[in-house]
Amino acid sequence: MIYSHASRYLSNQAPVPGEKLSDLLTRFSKLLGITALSSDSSPNILITGDSSGFSASILLQSVLVRSSISAGLFFNADDSVWSNDIRKMIRLPNGYLSKESFCSYVDQFRAIVESEESVAGYTLPASVRRVLFAGFVLVREHCSVFILDDSGATRSFPDFLPSSDLFFPSFSLLTGITSSEQRPSPAFLPRAIRKGTKEVVSNLLSQAVYQHVSGLCAAAGCRLLLPAKTQYERLSLTCQGIRFNYRGTGTYRIGTLSASELQNALAVLELIGALRRHSFSISQEIVSECLSASPSCFSLLSLHPTVYSAYVRTVCDADILIKTLESIISAELLEPSVIMCTDLPPEIFLRFHTPRIQVDIVSFPTYPDNTTLSRQKKLDASFVRSLVAEPNRSFVFVGDFRFLDRVEQSFHF
Repeated sequence: MIYSHASRYLSNQAPVPGEKLSDLLTRFSKLLGITALSSDSSPNILITGDSSGFSASILLQSVLVRSSISAGLFFNADDSVWSNDIRKMIRLPNGYLSKESFCSYVDQFRAIVESEESVAGYTLPASVRRVLFAGFVLVREHCSVFILDDSGATRSFPDFLPSSDLFFPSFSLLTGITSSEQRPSPAFLPRAIRKGTKEVVSNLLSQAVYQHVSGLCAAAGCRLLLPAKTQYERLSLTCQGIRFNYRGTGTYRIGTLSASELQNALAVLELIGALRRHSFSISQEIVSECLSASPSCFSLLSLHPTVYSAYVRTVCDADILIKTLESIISAELLEPSVIMCTDLPPEIFLRFHTPRIQVDIVSFPTYPDNTTLSRQKKLDASFVRSLVAEPNRSFVFVGDFRFLDRVEQSFHF
């Protein structure tokens, strides 16, 4: 099988079969030999909430791998996120699968699944297929810990998971929950808080959601942890990030100015404490090193000139970014003369349009000439180079990962 066919196979939609999806998942997990995903020897960690959870899952996996724990990571996200490279939905301890290995696994997986589908007379939905395929790969790559990141999905994780034993969460980290109205709704919580879940770390809770989450944890008999703001001490704040002390355990540095990412880092520190209580051996030195090296959704690309990139995929992300930009501009850490953005309504960024800050909308150079985006400035190497070459200017590039990849490819800052 060639890579494009493998990618299409994991993305094609199919009607939902009449059989309960939870029953399907249990039956297919046995056929695929992935029942180990629900065993005590292979604990699962669920990260769910808003899309800022991406940084938390990468940080957590890095800490575990550096601690000689074979942790595999599965990103549950919409098809559009994987339009360029569906392999990246699975991150192994040593990185991503090669295209050849990915296709080989799809061939093996497809042979087992299609044999059963032909007998049953239906085709699995793509969401179920990807969950099963991720488990299939992680087991065969001998991962001893499974991290599920649901924070990148605009739709809720498949509704059948709360009643299924596959990917049963031993530990859960809830990111970006501030109210019952903001996505994600507390309706997603039953998959994260279940009888048998040991500890739950919950970030950014409003009083209403706190009461709801604490009630679920009490009913399930699991421990609820909250990052302690009173135990956080900021030591310094510069364009290169934040140095801080947390719970007196040592000094950390995180290369971001994003409040949401800092909150997620504190939540990961709490989760690491929970893992230690359950016999995970994780040193403070490794935690500090991984935190300093962790990727950021709001990252410094260059000091001369000053260039930041900011990952934004939803309006909720944009609201977080605006608050972050407001705080660093008011602190005079950054005075951007240009904020470049794409894929979001331009009016979101107009509040930054002042005499010293210019807001531009940039598109990919591949849009047809008859589209609205074709009338906007187009992003290519020469445009980026000419932009950053102008003296006494600083920049924030805002967009999704595809846009930011193009920025970095266009010019090596």
